[in-house]
Order: sequence, then structure tokens, then C-alpha cells
Amino acid sequence: MRTELTRMLALVAVVTMFLTACGGDDNKEEPQPEPDTTAPTIETILPAASGQKYAITNPFLYSGTFKDNEELQAVEFTLTHTKTAAPATLKTSTGVDDDPWEPTKDKAFKISLSGKEQQFTEETLFGENIPKRVWTGTYVLNIKCTDKAGNIANSSVEIIIE
Repeated sequence: MRTELTRMLALVAVVTMFLTACGGDDNKEEPQPEPDTTAPTIETILPAASGQKYAITNPFLYSGTFKDNEELQAVEFTLTHTKTAAPATLKTSTGVDDDPWEPTKDKAFKISLSGKEQQFTEETLFGENIPKRVWTGTYVLNIKCTDKAGNIANSSVEIIIE
């Protein structure tokens, strides 16, 4: 009788160790991380404020910081103008090139980002200086920052080209 009890206890111990070693219930799912729904942030330093002036033939400089709680992906810059259509004869009658500067007419100027924070200090945008013969007046710099989860932040600032 004693040997049977010893065998039974040994069997219970082996089964208990086996179940513990196998991890018990394998039907439990690992908890999934919460999806990233927080948009990145844009802090523009230069142009410092609406109405910042840029001179023709000079570079178009941008300084700012992009931040995200998880992972940045890219920033896109576009430049639009506020010029109303001029008479078609203005250029031929005066010799003045009155066309607005449109460096992003066909596509945005895009820069890839990485990490949780990226800073630009006097970055020349659009890959060229402001041309000499363009319409001088008010333009709008539009900034779109995207993170890896697809969240978007937008910002804009008016600038003056003179």
C-alpha cells in the first residue's frame, strides 16, 4: 500500500512539473500595444512669425523642430502664393517678370525623418535660392509632418518675398 501511495505521489509530482514547464494554458493571447493616435508636433522658429521677409536671390531658410511620441516619418514643405492673375500683356508691355515663385508647383519638397525628435537649423528649402525675377509679395509656407503610424500635423506661416 505504501508503494502505491509513493507511486501515486510521484505521478502527481511529474504531471504537475510537466504542466508547469509547458506554460499551462496556451490559449491566452499576448496583450497588443495601444495604437499610436497622437499626431506629431511642429515648432517653427524661422520664419519667426507671419510676415517674415526674404530677399530675392537669397536662400529660403527654415529652422524648426519636429517631435512625436513614437517615431517620425517625414516632413513636406509646399509654398503657395497669394497673387491674383495679372493681365497677360503685363510682361510683354513692361518687361517685368511678374510670375510667382512656385518651387513646389508639381510636388512637395519632402525630407525623411527618423526617431522621436528631429531639428533643422537654417535648412535651405526647395534646393535653390529665391530666383531674381519673380513676383514679390505674400506667400504661404505649408508644413505637413507625418509619423510612422500615419498621424499628421499641419502648420503654415505667411512670408513676404521682396
